Amino acid sequence: LCSPGDVSQVWVLVLVNAGGEPFAVVQVQRRFAPEAVSHSLALAASLDAQGYSVSDIIHILMAEGGQA
Repeated sequence: LCSPGDVSQVWVLVLVNAGGEPFAVVQVQRRFAPEAVSHSLALAASLDAQGYSVSDIIHILMAEGGQA
């Protein structure tokens, strides 16, 4: 989760790879909405526990409000 600053003027929830490199922006918010972040994290954890691939999880999260 990145707050507004030098990189972006909005809040962004970013998935990173094992090396710590940005991978996919899965949520963008003009104003911080902790319930939306919590929902996305819980959904990602649930999908992972159900055996979904990282690619599928990213696509589902992006469909809920992210961008490439």
